Amino acid sequence: MKAKDQVLGVFKQFQVSVERETGKKLKCICTDNSDEYCGPFDEYCRQQGIRYQKTPLKTTQLNGLAERMNKTLMERVRYLLSEAKLSGSFWGKALYTDAHVINLSPVVVLQADVPNKVWYGKDVSYNHLHVFGSKAFVHVPKDERSKLDAKIRECIFIGYGHDEFYYRFYDPVENKLVITHYVIFVEDETIEDINKISKHWRGWFWFGYDPGPHTDMSNVANSNCHYNNVKDYITNEFGEILSSYSSHNWYQYNIFRFLFFSMFKYALFTYLLSVLTIYL
Repeated sequence: MKAKDQVLGVFKQFQVSVERETGKKLKCICTDNSDEYCGPFDEYCRQQGIRYQKTPLKTTQLNGLAERMNKTLMERVRYLLSEAKLSGSFWGKALYTDAHVINLSPVVVLQADVPNKVWYGKDVSYNHLHVFGSKAFVHVPKDERSKLDAKIRECIFIGYGHDEFYYRFYDPVENKLVITHYVIFVEDETIEDINKISKHWRGWFWFGYDPGPHTDMSNVANSNCHYNNVKDYITNEFGEILSSYSSHNWYQYNIFRFLFFSMFKYALFTYLLSVLTIYL
């Protein structure tokens, strides 16, 4: 809902959904007597035979249950955005994710039972849950890429679909929403890690895609690449040269591999030149 004047249309959708799922008619609602609940909304309730209770203006304590839940939701939204390093423009996705998790969590009012279990009458599953704002490698369909393009893109997980069959992601490069189920999650990294990796040297190395030392899934991007990254190639081919290497000296590693490939190309060029000199 983008504006308050859309509340009647959203309420009609809610009424149909609730009555269809429960098999019962909506009999009574209670609001805070705001302007959006007057006029057409009030008239609709009278036509449908719905008892409409209104609290006095500026008495939020009489609607305490809803007000406390609103506060709880907004506090959790603020925390999710802070931990995920996302801007306030993602508050709607964070709110939807927060409500989804609350409906899967035990509550005291239901004697430690789960709201979704009580509502739908079946056990709930937690296998589809993931960390909000975490980095993910999303598969790119064939019709959206050429033969030489990468088969994955780095995105940020921003929520669930209306069921457990797909997820929602934000692509920071193309600035668009991606909906898919074919994904690999990296739940200990956020959008800041994507921004850091994008600043490093990429694409000009001879051994394929290299997303950096924090990522071990780069072979997904290029199925022809035997090693995960350049570090793995050097370590396997030239012994324990980098055995003391750690992820904290990433820039020193960049300098090392730059020097290594420079010397390698210089040696190869010298060898080819000497061969041509002998035969010519």
